[in-house]
Amino acid sequence: MRALVAFGLFAAGCAARPPAPPEPGVVQTMRHETPPPPAPERCLAPEVRARVADCSVTRVLTHAEVLAALDASDRAVVARPPKAEEPASRAKSSNELAEERRRQLIPMDLVPEQIEAVSALTSWVCAHPEDDVITFRLARLHFEHRRFEEASFFFARVAEHAPASEDIAPAAFVRWLETVSILGVDFGRVSCFDEVDEKVRPARERLCAFDLVALHPDRTQACTMIGRVNYDVDRLRLIEGTN
Repeated sequence: MRALVAFGLFAAGCAARPPAPPEPGVVQTMRHETPPPPAPERCLAPEVRARVADCSVTRVLTHAEVLAALDASDRAVVARPPKAEEPASRAKSSNELAEERRRQLIPMDLVPEQIEAVSALTSWVCAHPEDDVITFRLARLHFEHRRFEEASFFFARVAEHAPASEDIAPAAFVRWLETVSILGVDFGRVSCFDEVDEKVRPARERLCAFDLVALHPDRTQACTMIGRVNYDVDRLRLIEGTN
């Protein structure tokens, strides 16, 4: 099912590319009479969740100070000199493309203003976990900085905790899909596809019911993406069941 969900995400546009098939291994012909139970595996391990959710070091800030830190971070990014464009040359090989993709996923080196923004938003979210708007901004900061574990955690929090009537909820779920597809495809976290399989249908039913979309047409694009992933997951599950 993991491989099928990965394919579904790829087909829906959430993944950069499907994972390469595993190399054939040695066939095991001898097994223990009672094999050990499989260890629980999640997209984010418990220790990762604990690290991301850690609120032991926080600061007391006003909402205005948080927004000012975010604005300073945005201005610092705009002020960065643009990277020189590579001259057009021959078509790149698959290995060169893979290396380029690997470099694109390395966490960014942050300038002081970005570090301050992450610190300020994290402190605010720790003190005000119900603030879905700032939590979404924090998740987006982590995503832009290529901290995909952190981004996944906070996008999921918004998608699960924001009221279904708020457009930020389906937007956060789509960004969560994009983030876990990167973790699953590019970082080999195959358990992320299990979580997509578990969460996409309940999310579609909660966030994209016909009456909600009719009342909130701005979420149409997000719900179209969620519906497409849900359809592909269901279709691939049906194919798996008939084989």
